[in-house]
Amino acid sequence: MKGLMKSALLHEGFAVLEILSQCPTHFGRYGLNTGDPRKVLDWMRSISVMIGKVKNMDNEELEGKTILGEFVNKTRPIFRGSSVYRGEGTIVLYPLSIRLCGYGGQGIILASIILGEVMVKKKGLYAVQTQSYGSEARGGQCQAELIVSDKPIQTPISEKNDIIIALFQTAFDAYVTRLEKNGLLLLTANLFRNLPI
Repeated sequence: MKGLMKSALLHEGFAVLEILSQCPTHFGRYGLNTGDPRKVLDWMRSISVMIGKVKNMDNEELEGKTILGEFVNKTRPIFRGSSVYRGEGTIVLYPLSIRLCGYGGQGIILASIILGEVMVKKKGLYAVQTQSYGSEARGGQCQAELIVSDKPIQTPISEKNDIIIALFQTAFDAYVTRLEKNGLLLLTANLFRNLPI
């Protein structure tokens, strides 16, 4: 897994890394009838197959297996600079306020931290990140705000967001009013009851 994480972080441009994690609390108890995390890990190992071995396996052997590895690695031109085209013209991005919101367990806070680190380490920009979440370990509403700039940042929060990434209906409802007039809204439509369109 370390190798895949390193590869994703060093890839210039967009990268997606999905990590399969064991959950003894719910799936272990109810799916496998065990509360022992070691047994859940053993089960995960038993159903996992590295992508390089798939070509030597038939459909029957692959039944119920989870394939692990690097599926796609393409190099494409990436955006460089401090402006973006949004239909009406080119606008300056910095400072750029990005809000990610959803519920605990979706990786909201981790995603904002990774994005901030990439902006600082790879692009030489300034970034500041704040976060808030409910007392629940998973399932409670959470949000993270990331401000990116080409100059030192004077405040860790902003009244309006240039980009909102909403991964759940309640989070969208709570933060959509903070979206700038010409802001960008990204959402996972399958998790929404009331779409804003």
